[in-house]
Amino acid sequence: MCGERPGRGKGESALEDNGGALSLGRRKKEASARGAVLSTLVAMSNKTGTQQRSGNLAMGNGGGGGEFELPQELLSVLPSDPYEQLDVARRITAMAVAARVSKLELETGKLRLKLAEKEHIIHGLQERIGDAESTLQETSARLSRALDEQVWKLLHSLPSSVLFPL
Repeated sequence: MCGERPGRGKGESALEDNGGALSLGRRKKEASARGAVLSTLVAMSNKTGTQQRSGNLAMGNGGGGGEFELPQELLSVLPSDPYEQLDVARRITAMAVAARVSKLELETGKLRLKLAEKEHIIHGLQERIGDAESTLQETSARLSRALDEQVWKLLHSLPSSVLFPL
């Protein structure tokens, strides 16, 4: 069946070791160790990003097999059950995704602040443009009136014989 682990019934514990139940002390120790593994692996993935770690996760058997060479300290705290390993991997992935989402949300917030600042600057510049346009219109109107006055004065200062020759 999809989603169920082979060999486990509904009521059986997910923390079994070679068919026997783990002691409470060992469960706590493994849970603590898994937390340390998660933290270590997330820290390792954050340091290297998407680059392949040449020494830490190199493929064994010439690169063709499905086994990875991990540091012994990590191997010692990983659960032996492959399904539990997948669960640890899922949690590591969830933590990495959550960290990336948080980082992107922080970056989005910073970019929104920058956008708001730029929009404020744009608004100020648009106000200055509007002020400059109204000043230009007022100055053009005054210049036009002054030019009309000069023409009128010039026309009235000339003798009528120059204006209306016979």
